[in-house]
Amino acid sequence: MGIAEYLSDENSEISQIIKRKARQLICKPYFDYGDKEDLEQSLSLRAIQAYAKFDSKRGRLVAFIQRVINNESRNLIAAQMTIKSKNRRGALSWEDAFLPQDGNRPPKKIDSSTYFNMTGRGPSFDEQEIDRRADLDNFIRRLPEDMKSLCESLEVHTQSTIAELQKTARSTVHRKVLLVRRRAEEEGLRDYLE
Repeated sequence: MGIAEYLSDENSEISQIIKRKARQLICKPYFDYGDKEDLEQSLSLRAIQAYAKFDSKRGRLVAFIQRVINNESRNLIAAQMTIKSKNRRGALSWEDAFLPQDGNRPPKKIDSSTYFNMTGRGPSFDEQEIDRRADLDNFIRRLPEDMKSLCESLEVHTQSTIAELQKTARSTVHRKVLLVRRRAEEEGLRDYLE
């Protein structure tokens, strides 16, 4: 039985794997419910392409397809993350369209505010984020040197990793973090603490 027969049978184990993975992907923040069919199609296409490399002597077809589907889903997520990270607030879904709902022809030119509203994408900067970052930078600059280095380390490492690097107990690092948080709250930066 070839891969096409497995995919055409709704109840086959391979079809169920693809449908389950598509359902999992639409729960991620990078995809919408409307992307489900497109994801199923993309995963099915990848399974068909990979079938040529399947060797029955090395394992079962279901296990092979499961591995291919998992790898492809990671690739799809990485692609969506790349789209999101390029100064955009959200990825454009397959469901997004620039056609008016009344069926009229679309406008020849779409202004930027309409584009931002329709896609959920905004300009590459956010004034509140800039103000927030400036307040935090000023706060960190006024801290004692040991607390300042702790804040800089926390941008990159976890508390556990910092404790290992400094060869101190995690509780000591946690205590210092609580002191920094307390100072931030005293200076009115409670909303900025995450």
